[in-house]
Amino acid sequence: MPAGGAGTYQIGTFAVVARPSWSERVLVRAGVLQGGAANAGPQGVGAVGLQGGTPPSSSVDLKALEGAARQLQALSLREPRDKKDRKKDKKAAKKKQKKDKKKSKKKKKDSSSRKSKHVKYDDLSHVDGLKWKKKGDLVAFAAKHPGALTAHFLAGVYARLSKGTMTRTSQLREASVAAWAHQFTGLSEIRDLKEVLTLAEILDSVNRREIERAMDILCQRILAIQVAKMKGGSWEKAEAIELVNTQKSLASSSMLALTNA
Repeated sequence: MPAGGAGTYQIGTFAVVARPSWSERVLVRAGVLQGGAANAGPQGVGAVGLQGGTPPSSSVDLKALEGAARQLQALSLREPRDKKDRKKDKKAAKKKQKKDKKKSKKKKKDSSSRKSKHVKYDDLSHVDGLKWKKKGDLVAFAAKHPGALTAHFLAGVYARLSKGTMTRTSQLREASVAAWAHQFTGLSEIRDLKEVLTLAEILDSVNRREIERAMDILCQRILAIQVAKMKGGSWEKAEAIELVNTQKSLASSSMLALTNA
């Protein structure tokens, strides 16, 4: 028997050709360690049915060798099959993830549509009929009815833009405060218009559930005010770090004003 893993192993009248990569597996499966018959003495030699110091006999356990060969073949076939299975599982997992995302989006959409209720204009204009005797009354009302002031404002925007009244609460999300700000604020000062346009963009983003964008606009607005008021600063420099392009917005609002005139 050769000392290395590769080569031809003579066992009785049979020759087993082994490769370095898998010969050890074959012998281990058959109950023989590689080189064990040569180095382990009579005990190791006896494992393959040979007696120490005597020529090899033909009483080798051929069934064990055949079983080891079959196991080796199964192992070589299993590896590419396992890779295919892993790829299939990965693909199936990605498909399931996409499906779950679609279901989640659909659920959110369905839940928002289910929450939409019929509403009367009188309910939305109810705020107009309230009288605030002192400053704390308005704060108390807002705390007791969160969102009521926003609903009242958006209903007015919707009515002004579409020249109609709302019939469902879901229509509040259709009101574009930015579009309203371009035409109907009644403001003439450039600085005031820019401020309202920025706030309108923030409100529209929140109304569209784009909370991250609304926060970005708000944060950059705070930083812009700081830049404008610091030593050596100006509103021109401040506009460079704002996300709302008020120059373009003001130009478009001027064109709309001329069209409506």
